[in-house]
Amino acid sequence: DITVFGTKGISKLSSYYRAAEVFGGLAAKAGFSLTTGGYSGIAEAANKGAFEQGGESIGFYMRENEKNAKPNPYLSRSLAFAFPFTRKLVLTAPSKGFVMFPGGLGTLHQTIEVLTLIQTKKMPPVPVVLFGSAFWNPFVDFMSEILEKKFKAIHPEDTKLFTVIDDPEEAMRVIESAYKK
Repeated sequence: DITVFGTKGISKLSSYYRAAEVFGGLAAKAGFSLTTGGYSGIAEAANKGAFEQGGESIGFYMRENEKNAKPNPYLSRSLAFAFPFTRKLVLTAPSKGFVMFPGGLGTLHQTIEVLTLIQTKKMPPVPVVLFGSAFWNPFVDFMSEILEKKFKAIHPEDTKLFTVIDDPEEAMRVIESAYKK
């Protein structure tokens, strides 16, 4: 299972939407199921790519979310959650890899959570792809320059827990290579 995170507020015309859709299709072709938060934006794009390739496209969403929010139509399976912490556990624990597209506080929270779980050995090391260097490089610089060098709050190897990528095919190669070893 690969979990994809990213903003639900992105346009279908965005290059990130298209990249998430391509990635979802590649994941399905490679035999991975694809899991998202189940709503619009990046989740919809990734689910659409997997769904249209005949792959397992899963969405875990909040039962009582925004008034007009509803799960995207590209889900082969879905489940609504009443509590965010339960949903977060199900989105994270079984995953064999993560692709983090640009997003807001929820995406940043999930990214830090996954990296912390791997860094503290509470979950096995799995590939973590930060998709979109224009979005993620300031985060990487913050980790390296502020957390690692200035405050010595993290170790240099903590900045190697992820890979920044701009191409969906390359993202899939990173995930697949982790499982060929």
